[in-house]
Amino acid sequence: MAPMFMENPSEVSVNPVIVAVEQARDALLAALGGVSFGLLGDDESLSMLLALESVGRVVDGARVLSTTDVLRRSEYFDESVATTAAAMTADQTEDDRRSDRGGSGGRGVSGASARLPQRPRVGLDPGPVVAQ
Repeated sequence: MAPMFMENPSEVSVNPVIVAVEQARDALLAALGGVSFGLLGDDESLSMLLALESVGRVVDGARVLSTTDVLRRSEYFDESVATTAAAMTADQTEDDRRSDRGGSGGRGVSGASARLPQRPRVGLDPGPVVAQ
């Protein structure tokens, strides 16, 4: 199989869907590798366009679903990391305050700076579309 874009060549997938997609890619590369589009007749050219559009729609739909899943997972990860970081900062702030009370001269962090800023969420809004 030809390596896919950004693929780790040492990894071989055991997921049958991924294997099938890789095989379909190889078949398309083999089929299109020797095509000279300028030499196709009018009917062949139109048929080629329709066939490629048909495949492209399937690929685009799967890519949108996959991208949405990756985005959802990354937002969950980012939120999880931010929550953990905020908790660690709050713990450190409390430890610093205790040190200050004990006279060790530690520098405390104000409650306002202990909170992490919220990143704007970019992506599809799962809510209903409302005409404006």
